[in-house]
Order: sequence, then structure tokens, then C-alpha cells
Amino acid sequence: MQHIRKIAAILMLIASVMHLSRALAQGDSGFAIGTGIFGVIYFGIGIELFSKSRRGLWLGALVPLVGGILGIIKSSTILEDKFLMFHLAAYIVVVLICSILLIIDRKSVV
Repeated sequence: MQHIRKIAAILMLIASVMHLSRALAQGDSGFAIGTGIFGVIYFGIGIELFSKSRRGLWLGALVPLVGGILGIIKSSTILEDKFLMFHLAAYIVVVLICSILLIIDRKSVV
């Protein structure tokens, strides 16, 4: 199961770097601040997913879900935005991995 968790961690770190680089490219726009904040948060989640804590799984299951929803709401051109398409796919994978690992972990404890 650690290999699957590492996939989620790596996806979050990639998303982090992409968010931070996009924030720098956007300059002083209001979206740049939000993009940069999510980049920092995703970096922390990616690092946390490399540990064996349940907190990382919870953060990985919830925060990308919120980020994906906000990204869809913000963008009216979802299919044209390759950045958003990659992130939505990555978020789906991360949320599923973290949710499944939380369910498996709970069943093994009970």
C-alpha cells in the first residue's frame, strides 16, 4: 500500500510545483495569490503523504477535492485549459487513493 500512497504524494508535489510556477507567471492578479497558496498547501500535503500519518490521508482526500471544485467554478473553459485538466485528473486519483487507504486502514483497526 505504501507504493500507492507514494503515487498520491508525487502527484501532489507535481501539482504544487505547477501551481507555484503558474502563480509566478500570473503576476499580480488576484488568481495568482490563490494559486500560490494552493501550491504551498499541496506541497505540505505531498510531504505529509510520504509519512505514515492518517492526517496526510485525510488532507489528501479532502483538500484536492475542494481545490478541484474551486477550479471548476473559477474556469468556464475547462476543456481548453490543459493545466486544469491535468489537475482535475490528478485530484481524482489522489482523492481516490487517500479515501481507499483510509477505508482499508479503518477496517484493519476495527
